[in-house]
Amino acid sequence: MRALALAVFLCLFAAAPASADRFLLRYNGAGLGFLPIGNMTVDADVDDAAYNITVTLTSGGLLNFFERTHLEATSSGTIDGN
Repeated sequence: MRALALAVFLCLFAAAPASADRFLLRYNGAGLGFLPIGNMTVDADVDDAAYNITVTLTSGGLLNFFERTHLEATSSGTIDGN
């Protein structure tokens, strides 16, 4: 168990930083733990000089009986190292 914890620690904290990173996160929301109500996606593309982030929120399942929703927000810009 300690060997596994050490391996995870070394992978997370001893790795050299990458010059560009892309993250894609998907969340599924549920009411009462089992009724689907919507989805959210976060797409982030970040490098040393710039970033581009898109977030999408879509209703689903039970929530669609009341109102259908599709929202998208984007943000982009440059990163100044000074």
